[in-house]
Amino acid sequence: MVNRFQNWICGLAPAIAVLVIAGLVPSSVSAQANFVFELEVIVASLTNEHDKIDKRAKRLHKELKDQFRYQGIRVLETKLLKLSVDDVWDMKLPTRRRLRIRPLVIENNGALISVEISGLVQSDLRIKPGQLIIIGAERFRDGKLVIAFEAND
Repeated sequence: MVNRFQNWICGLAPAIAVLVIAGLVPSSVSAQANFVFELEVIVASLTNEHDKIDKRAKRLHKELKDQFRYQGIRVLETKLLKLSVDDVWDMKLPTRRRLRIRPLVIENNGALISVEISGLVQSDLRIKPGQLIIIGAERFRDGKLVIAFEAND
């Protein structure tokens, strides 16, 4: 009886593979394409010329105040992204470099994203809902350009 069941299962495997390839049975990859990942991107300047913290950068300031010396933070741009697996989003930074973001894997508890700042950074980052990731990009005017990513719940 066990042998007949094993033979029956083994006989089904090629048929299931054909259905998956034909798209009739969702695979884990195609199921991921339905997930949308929300990510807020914040481009900000740490500066010594202003002694004020932009109200949109309060969380950023809380994370950075013990790591860098600066007088103020100015938010230059924010974007709320809604991306699926393999969507590519990019923007031109004030330093003329390009920022590119591409989700590689999206799950209920976060995502694995590819982040590239042309000529400077290329990395894959895992980010969870509510988490803030900050990249200190490069010198900008009298301070430093930082890029922050925050995954929405």
